[in-house]
Amino acid sequence: MLNSFQIKIIALSAMVIDHVGMFFLPDISLFRMVGRISFPLFAWLVGNGAHHTKNIKAYATRLLIFALISQIPYLAANRLVVDGFFRLNILFTLFLGTIAIYFLKVGINPVLKWGAPLVLAVVSHLIQADFGFTGVLMVVAFYVFYRHFRKTSLALSAIALVNLIASAKPGAGIISVDISQVIGLLALPIIWAYNQQQGPKAKHLFYVFYPTQYILLYAIKLLLKSRAV
Repeated sequence: MLNSFQIKIIALSAMVIDHVGMFFLPDISLFRMVGRISFPLFAWLVGNGAHHTKNIKAYATRLLIFALISQIPYLAANRLVVDGFFRLNILFTLFLGTIAIYFLKVGINPVLKWGAPLVLAVVSHLIQADFGFTGVLMVVAFYVFYRHFRKTSLALSAIALVNLIASAKPGAGIISVDISQVIGLLALPIIWAYNQQQGPKAKHLFYVFYPTQYILLYAIKLLLKSRAV
């Protein structure tokens, strides 16, 4: 069984493997496949954390601050491998998901309570936040179905199906889809193994690690490019 700290370490490790594949080994798809479990785990950690935090406004504010701090390293690193790259990093998505949870917690008006998460999901798509619309809905689903693993599984499966359909591209008389969109379902056994324990306190581990790894990726990629010249 796993505590939330161990799940956080698994999520961070999967993210690093994903980024190593993206920046240095783009021809080896296994690295990117492993990375597909990272965002569902981060979304679950936020949904889980929203149930335990004493101040969800402070929780959301912390996400926003580190989203802003991370954006320049995120863009700089990604533009080394994708010309003209622009998206907002996943902390913006997790921030919007947390705001959606805030409305679920305090909303008295049912329209506002359930409408706000949908609006925020659309906003995430419009501002080009990573994982966009379905990313926010994933955070909300993990909060709403907290401790209901079957419902959580169904919600994540539905989101994976939406992403799979959205990835469909017609060509040469057939329709190709990005199968990596369903790899995120492999996060479910890890979530199932949660033992309801927090483990070692490391509240700022992810927030500090996230921009730092982009700074390191940027520096290493630049170094390798300079040596290749």
